[in-house]
Amino acid sequence: MPSTPVRGIFPTYRKEMKGLDWGRLYTKYGERKYNPVKLDKEVAELMADKEVQRHGGIYEFLLSDRTLFEKLNLRAFDPDDMRVAYEKQNGFCPICKVNWKLIIAVLVLNAVIFGLLYSPIVTI
Repeated sequence: MPSTPVRGIFPTYRKEMKGLDWGRLYTKYGERKYNPVKLDKEVAELMADKEVQRHGGIYEFLLSDRTLFEKLNLRAFDPDDMRVAYEKQNGFCPICKVNWKLIIAVLVLNAVIFGLLYSPIVTI
């Protein structure tokens, strides 16, 4: 079980806390101020997130001001799954509502126009 300073930052003990190098984390992040209630809520949310594959990494991710995404080992999609989702959404991002088919077409056309990409179809 982590020491008292850790329990002051992460009030709820979880089994994923066991075995973490709390001394290294304290040396690296110990001078910062944290909101234990907010951190505890964020830990619970990340524990429930199915994208997070390495739950022990949640603690350093949060201590690092949410910059070390590699600590979470986020689930990656294989190209086939990405293609199926892309086709199902008809090229639109469900979050930002951007039509990526249009953006990709414009980028390719610009690359052809400026000679960055050779196309036997388009000649200038």
